[in-house]
Amino acid sequence: TRTIFKNVFGIETYSDEKKPDQVWKETHDIVIGHVEFDGNWHNVYQQMKSSNKVYYVKTHLPPLDNSQAIYIVRDGRMSSISYYHYMNKFFPEANRTILDILVGNDYYEDWTTHFNHWNPINRPNTLLVKFEDILLKSDHIITKIENFLKIKRITEWKNPFDELNKKDHKF
Repeated sequence: TRTIFKNVFGIETYSDEKKPDQVWKETHDIVIGHVEFDGNWHNVYQQMKSSNKVYYVKTHLPPLDNSQAIYIVRDGRMSSISYYHYMNKFFPEANRTILDILVGNDYYEDWTTHFNHWNPINRPNTLLVKFEDILLKSDHIITKIENFLKIKRITEWKNPFDELNKKDHKF
């Protein structure tokens, strides 16, 4: 989704979690449009909220308020398996098992609890998007994002995954 924001809309995005790895930052800053923040996230977020400027923030954490949001949902089974592999690839020292992921023995809790925190079906100002639709119906989803956020494309979407994977095999 962040890649779509950067490449289709020319919008850079923040994350509420710092990413210190230099290789990650170089790839993500350029292709994904990741913008690093200085200081404590809570303070930065409060500054963003009090500003007239629009900020776009990626999070995997529960919502802090009722700000407008796009909630990406993936089939819980596939999401759990993917996250398990991600943790073992990038954070093997966490020693997460698939059972840990399924029961929520993790910083982000389990899939169902996370979904319920956001309650994207009933949460006001929330666009619910299926992960699978981003892959299979990307033009339709981009149109939904355009309409929801009242923004316009600056170019058409071309998925850069293969190119990114060549630059960094972990992508």
